Amino acid sequence: MQKIFKITLIFGVLAGVACFLFFLLAKFTVENPLSHKLAPLGLQMILISYGIWYYKRSNAGYLHFYEGFTIAVLGNILAALTGGLLIWLFLVGIDIEPFNVWIRESVAFLISDRENKKEVLSDEAFARMLEAVKNSRPYTVIPDRLITTFWAVFPMGLLVMALRKIKPV
Repeated sequence: MQKIFKITLIFGVLAGVACFLFFLLAKFTVENPLSHKLAPLGLQMILISYGIWYYKRSNAGYLHFYEGFTIAVLGNILAALTGGLLIWLFLVGIDIEPFNVWIRESVAFLISDRENKKEVLSDEAFARMLEAVKNSRPYTVIPDRLITTFWAVFPMGLLVMALRKIKPV
């Protein structure tokens, strides 16, 4: 079990740092780097998948489902926490402007999409939601990354099912 957690820790932190580096690259190339979530998620999934494959290779080619799924889930959570924390530190300590752009664009999107949501949200609920978005703080980047990472669990589970090979008894 210790080997699983060691590999999870290494590849989870590596994937989180890679997502942060992607954020830095996006910061210098696009106006709203926080809006790009799929590309770093894909990079994160590739690195965690490599961690699963590495564990299987170092375990004589055997991989139980629970081992691979543990690496996948915990690795993705650790990567999201690491990447989110590094982005938060960057926003708080170096440059808050990407966060401000993200909030402005989110508010503009909500206002432009209001007509489609009239059936679902009352004017009072919409005003509360708009105010909540306007009052967001930089730490909201961390749960945002965690929520985005949740969607990586399903394809990672399929990968683990495809890679699993149980030791004969």
